[in-house]
Amino acid sequence: DAALVGTGAAVPPDMAATAPEIRAEDARLHVERLAAPEMDGRQTGTDGELLATAYVAEAFEAIGLAPAGDDGYFQSFDFTSGVSLAGVNMLAVTTPEGEELEPVLDTDWRPLSFSKVGSVGFGDAVFAGYGIVARADGDQPAYDSYEGLDVAGKWVVVLRYMPEDIAAERRQQLNRYSSLRFKAMAARDKGAVGVLVVSGPASKVTDQLVPLRFDASVAGTSIAAASVTDDLVAPWFEASGTTLADAQAALDGGEIVPGFALTGYQVGAHFTLSFDTDIGRNVLGRLQWGEAPSDQAVVIGAHVDHLGHGGAGDSLAKPEEADQIHYGADDNASGVA
Repeated sequence: DAALVGTGAAVPPDMAATAPEIRAEDARLHVERLAAPEMDGRQTGTDGELLATAYVAEAFEAIGLAPAGDDGYFQSFDFTSGVSLAGVNMLAVTTPEGEELEPVLDTDWRPLSFSKVGSVGFGDAVFAGYGIVARADGDQPAYDSYEGLDVAGKWVVVLRYMPEDIAAERRQQLNRYSSLRFKAMAARDKGAVGVLVVSGPASKVTDQLVPLRFDASVAGTSIAAASVTDDLVAPWFEASGTTLADAQAALDGGEIVPGFALTGYQVGAHFTLSFDTDIGRNVLGRLQWGEAPSDQAVVIGAHVDHLGHGGAGDSLAKPEEADQIHYGADDNASGVA
């Protein structure tokens, strides 16, 4: 990594000038370096990640932590870096009248990159609002899209993003729980067999289908997941006595509106995805007491990697910000600092 470190981006600040206690000005030194343009968003497996991990290793050494990785401070790991469609990919829908529909791949629907692969049997469709489950945070109460809703064994339809017309404090609270990965995990934890993400007319997205780009942070999920167009699911809402637009509008003020069954509609699927692999690395340092490492340890961790230019998925960038560096000061340079 000598060539990378030579750019100056991985040179740690003068650790002797920092204080033993946690101070904002000391943390800022690290955040500014880890979120610097030279780190290029710290995407896993890239030169930006090598720079960031080299920086952390030098900081560990400067504060007296012993190397605890497989290669000095470093521990390499394999991860899934890319995804593509392969083989059979099919979404099947039955209507209240018993008609069997097969929506068109890449026109009406598309698998999400972290979806469970293989066949998933038919289950009833249920609408669960924005699909967010967030614990209370300070003055902000808990938010649970699944309150009073039974989704076990069913396919859950959830809106993309988060409610549109909420206060900044509420938006900050819900932000991390509104990512696709959190919504998929929430649906899985509630017992759903599949999740379908719909943008809704209020989101005004340029592409209603989520791009098939891999997000390494959600590898190996155990729930089928796909994005669908507004037009595909609009009749499902009408059969339940409402519209997709009205259902979204009812939620956008921030109030938790109970979910409901999308009466008479059932969904089944078969997904086949192909995955590419790459190598990333962790940084491990040990604060040791005594002559040898203890049998037990307290582990403190924070993820040093981030989204690069957002192409790996889970980006919250606006369309005009697409492909720009995602600096990741709070995700999670601040945690590393």
